[in-house]
Amino acid sequence: MNIDQFITRARVILQPIISERGSVLYSATSTLQSGDFYTLGLNPGGDPSEIPETISECLDALPTYNGNAYMDEDWSGRRHYEKGCHPLQNNMKLLAQLLGPDLSTICSSNLVFMRSIDQYGSGYDELASRCWNVHRLILDIVRPKTLIVFGTGAISPYSFLLPKISGDQNSIKSGHGSWNCHSFTAVDEDRKFKVIALPHLSRYSLNGKTEVIGWIKQQI
Repeated sequence: MNIDQFITRARVILQPIISERGSVLYSATSTLQSGDFYTLGLNPGGDPSEIPETISECLDALPTYNGNAYMDEDWSGRRHYEKGCHPLQNNMKLLAQLLGPDLSTICSSNLVFMRSIDQYGSGYDELASRCWNVHRLILDIVRPKTLIVFGTGAISPYSFLLPKISGDQNSIKSGHGSWNCHSFTAVDEDRKFKVIALPHLSRYSLNGKTEVIGWIKQQI
């Protein structure tokens, strides 16, 4: 499947929300190729009234998109950060260092493509399954061995993927409060992949979490 075919198919799937503010890929279009990892957050953050790009415009830009939201974007809010230096972005860079490949080569997205200020405005209940059909296109291109997902609550890619579990779940304390990290094998139609779920990196860092880091590497 080439990029034009992907865009055409994604447009059909996302037609009901195509004009909503949002984003499809957090990584460059060049990451739509075979790779070991695929990362998923819940949905693009930020105020939709201040970030006007629509899902349709994002799809239009994909053929030449070579940026990376975790590395290049200014995620300042009430506090100012240099581009790529928001705590979530820094935590994502640390995770990539632990995994091995350069962050710029890892395909990254969000379970739901519509932008919202917080999880409650993400449209999770209505949109996760629809957007997942686009993720299936991405999975068929990237063929990742491991999906690393962020957030372990009721509204999260972890909770969405958990019904696809095949076998037992392996969990470990995250080293932060009562939060846990989880790992399981998922089967989706003819796709099989490992899922590693971490607390959301906007509030959780792997820095100094030696036991958790070892556990992640073991799961992979």
